[in-house]
Amino acid sequence: MNEAIKLCVESYIKDLLIHKFNISNVKHTLEFTILYKLFFEYLTYKIGMYASYIYASLKGKVNRKTFYYVLKKLAKKNIIILEKKDGLLFVELSNEHKQAIINLILNLQKSNSEYSKIISSLEDSKASFLKKFAREQFKDKIELTPIDIDFIKQLFNLYMVKTDEMFLFFKKIGVDVDLSDCDDIFDVVEQNKDKCLVLPYKTRFDVLYKYVNKIRELISNATLKYNYAFFITLTFKRDKKLLDINKLIRHNWDKLRAYFRKLLGDFCFLKIHEFHVNGYPHLHILIFSNKKWLIHQRKLSKIWEKYGMGKIVYIYLLKKENNTYVWYRYRPKDCKSGNITDYLTKYFNKVFNDKNDWQLALFWLTGLRFFTYSYKLNECKRQKSNKKEYEFIGVFDGNNYSLEKLLAYLIKHKIEKKYISRDRYIYTTKDWLTPIAGMIEKLWIG
Repeated sequence: MNEAIKLCVESYIKDLLIHKFNISNVKHTLEFTILYKLFFEYLTYKIGMYASYIYASLKGKVNRKTFYYVLKKLAKKNIIILEKKDGLLFVELSNEHKQAIINLILNLQKSNSEYSKIISSLEDSKASFLKKFAREQFKDKIELTPIDIDFIKQLFNLYMVKTDEMFLFFKKIGVDVDLSDCDDIFDVVEQNKDKCLVLPYKTRFDVLYKYVNKIRELISNATLKYNYAFFITLTFKRDKKLLDINKLIRHNWDKLRAYFRKLLGDFCFLKIHEFHVNGYPHLHILIFSNKKWLIHQRKLSKIWEKYGMGKIVYIYLLKKENNTYVWYRYRPKDCKSGNITDYLTKYFNKVFNDKNDWQLALFWLTGLRFFTYSYKLNECKRQKSNKKEYEFIGVFDGNNYSLEKLLAYLIKHKIEKKYISRDRYIYTTKDWLTPIAGMIEKLWIG
């Protein structure tokens, strides 16, 4: 089943349950699980399911009495229809919701066709233009539909293909590059091996594995100084433009952090961003402290709502154990991990191990960081080198080896000096880098 259709069904069920039952944290309810199975059974086979089959698929996670109570509750709201067939209870969606989901899928397919035409027209565009185009398309959006998210994902995938074809060109400071008898940039590199350097263009989405290790490192560093941690979830009202949310998060988190400083004195934090299926973000924040009490949940909710943000907040206490923190008494409903490190890295592994994940596309669109943290948590501070050996010339497209462009950069010579260190780039051998791959491995940059 197409991922866009899955997101479409999820979004429809969530809105339905919130409207009918006013349920928060919908995805982890029995109602959501039952309806999700029924919707996909209908979309796949155009039929319903026997109640006993649905119950068996839950593998004993709920007792039989609760299961049948939820079925009757859904039937009372005219979401499902219950009837006896061959002596067994048969469950299917009501006609209203069957038609609603079919209409959603038809609209999705129609929009996909239109979006495919747009993607085809953008295939020759530069990577920098694709992000500007995406932000322009969605600048006034408050919430995203599954169709929108699928389109953003396609734009993001095209952007990643474009950046894979780009490279960075550097030359040694105070040394002239010989351009005689050169037909393309490969010739320039071959004739000036000791004077210039070419590296693959990298974005934060190319080195995702580093972030999972970083999370582990930061939490481990916190245990050296702090005995307790508070895991806080903050939500947002869905009345702000999606592309304005970055500024709002920074501004209101700064105010809340100042308030926490009055309550706790010395503390550090780790702030993680996550997206709902409607494209709207929420925050997970770890506050590290030596105090066992921070604030009551209701009071935190009122403060956050007063800032113009969301009303729903959660707060959980954790205590130090070895080089991590374990749940003190309660934990989030969706958490099966005994400690916070496993809980957070499980989320990051899920998102980062799949470069096609829709959340990565939303990070790209909004410009939100994956996470931010107190600088005090970072023990491994980067040592800045005073040795300035190379200067940045420009970014070049691997499919367009324009010698004229390189020549223009060198002659103009209005170059911003940027220096690179070995640990900042991953040296990978691309097809277009084959002629200079050996040179990259041998050179040492200070």
